Order: sequence, then structure tokens, then C-alpha cells
Amino acid sequence: MNAARHPLDYAVEAWRIEPDWRGETVVIAAGGPSLTADQLAMVRAAGCRLIVVNNAWQIAPWADLLYACDRAWWQHYRPAFPGEKATISPEAAFDFGSHWVRFRKGTALSRDPDHIALAANGGHQALGIAAHRLGFEGRILLLGFDMKPGPGSLKHWHGSHPGPLDRGMPFGKWIADFAVAANSLPPPLTVINCTPGSALRCFPVADLADALAGAAGRPPLALPAAPPADPPREGRPARPGGRKMSLALQIARTALLKPQPGDVLVVTMNQEIDDRQVAVLHKRFDRALSAHPGVSVLIVGRHDRVTIEVKSEDGKKLVPKPEEKPAPPAEAATETEAVPSATEAATEEATKAQASAAEAEGATAKPQRRRSTGGKKAAGAKAGA
Repeated sequence: MNAARHPLDYAVEAWRIEPDWRGETVVIAAGGPSLTADQLAMVRAAGCRLIVVNNAWQIAPWADLLYACDRAWWQHYRPAFPGEKATISPEAAFDFGSHWVRFRKGTALSRDPDHIALAANGGHQALGIAAHRLGFEGRILLLGFDMKPGPGSLKHWHGSHPGPLDRGMPFGKWIADFAVAANSLPPPLTVINCTPGSALRCFPVADLADALAGAAGRPPLALPAAPPADPPREGRPARPGGRKMSLALQIARTALLKPQPGDVLVVTMNQEIDDRQVAVLHKRFDRALSAHPGVSVLIVGRHDRVTIEVKSEDGKKLVPKPEEKPAPPAEAATETEAVPSATEAATEEATKAQASAAEAEGATAKPQRRRSTGGKKAAGAKAGA
């Protein structure tokens, strides 16, 4: 049996967590059965930082940080997450380009920026990272921290993990560990549990919308209303949703909006789509906006038709500006036109000359043939006589 490799065998450096989110609001989305895509859309519209734990990245691939502690989870799901990634597994950090976070046993939050508390729970570990990123001051909002089974004994919002990843859920131990963490919070740092119906009561509880109303961070973005339908053409019935444009074409046209870093691309869908389709759409937008870094995409609601808008930080809607093709220089155009004119004239004169020569040659050849024929007939008559 191969001996376990030491972390130093992997070329990965431990992450020192800096307070680079100071002054903002951080939301942590764990895997509880109450987590929904609508909640995360509200978080994004409010401009908060978002840490997703385990599979929550599938409904928020635009999040700031993905955290998962188990190497087995990384090896099974192999997430194509574009943002920051972090784990306490040095092997997973090496394999997937993630931050490697050192930990210490215990449940009270660690104030050492080189370590977090273990506590045997990914949400608890993500809480430690968020506290460090905020400099232990500000607000942290919790989503998906149910600490109890959902309807039908549902373990997670996505169901259950496959095979060996489907482990026990020691809710009682986790609740006790979070209580210790709550008692270790410094006064400038507030943690609010916004999970509907959560059994975790050691933190203040609030509705997500109310908590986001006072969120500090990037400027909030108002979600767009359903666009008005185009007026019907005379003699033709009105179509619901007005004039339609294919989603692929609209995505391709987003670059014409020339969004700037920090802008939010708001996409309203005309049908219900699942999490897999949302992830696919985000990938297509990433390709379309590859030349415009720093632009985020928000897919919201269900309306009469598909629309795509860009809102800047001040909430102003940007209007598409088609690119204008430069006209050719005047001199080049004159030369291009002059050359065909001279060529056509010379060709026409040559054609007329050839036609005249052929006509003259034909007129000369005909009498010669008649005289020759007449001579042969006369010669034959003499020979017969």
C-alpha cells in the first residue's frame, strides 16, 4: 500500500486570508434544502459578495468564491468554476488550482489569518473565511443553513450526493459547534441567518429581503420589468411577446452594448429553465463577453419574451451601438471606377473591329466561290461538247 503523501509533496502554498472585502456584506450559500436560485438572484442584484459551499455553485456560477473541504467532492464533481476556489485539502488545491486553507481543530472562529477552525462542517469553515475577508467587522448573511431535513427527508437542495459522498448529517453536533462560533464573534461582526425555517437559532434571524435592504457593497440593481409587446402590424394578428429574436443572436449582440467592468447584464427568460441550462447560458455569455472582463450576468424571472439589458453602476440602461464600417477613400474609389471604364471601352472597340473584318472577309469570299463554281460548270460543258 502506498504511503500517504505529505502536503509539502504538492507544490501548493498555504493561503493567508487577507481582509480584502472590508466594508461589504458577504452571503454564504450552503447546501440546505431551502436554498433556491431566486434567493441567489436577489443576492446578486443587491451587489453582495457570495461564497458558495459545495454544489451551490451550480446555481450561482458567478459567485465570488467556491468552498469545498473534501478532496472526494472535488474529484467527483470537478467543478468548472471560474472564480476563486478554496479547500482544506492540499491535494485538491494542487489538482484544481484552489487556495489551500490550513485549519486547526476547534469550533470557535480563529483570528489567525493563516488558519480557520475545522468544526467538521463546510458551512462553518466558509464562515471562518468570510470573517477573515471582512476583517472581522461587518455583516455575514447565511442561506441554506437549514440544519434539518427538508420535505421527504431531503438532505440538500439538489437531493443527495452519490455513493460514498452521501454521508450522515449530524445536525445536533453542527448546531452546537455553531453556538460556540457565535459566542466567539467580535462585536463589530454580525452574522444573520436568512435561511427560511432554519433550526439554527444561535444567530439573529431575518428575512432575506429585509437583510439585503441594508446590505453594504456594490451598488444595488433593480430587476427589470417585463418589456412591452410590439404593436401588431396591420392585417396581421398580434403575437404574444411581440417581435422575437433568437437567444443565440441576442447573446452574440451583447458585445455591441460595450459594457464596462462592474456592469450587470440582466437576462429575462420567457420560459422556466433548470440549473443545468442556467450554467450553459453563463458559459455562452462568458464567450460572448470575453473581450469585456468584469461584466456579470444575471438571469432572472419569467416574462413574455427573452430580453437582454445592460445596467451600469448608476442603474442607467445602455443602448446598443452598431459598429460603422469606414467608407473607402475617394481617390481609391475613382481609380477603381476608371479602370473598368477604360477596359470596357477598349473591349467594345476591339469587338467592333473584329466584327467589321469578319463581315468584309465574308463579302469577298462569296463572289470568288461563285466564279469558281461557274468556271467549273463551263469547263465541264466544253469537255462534254
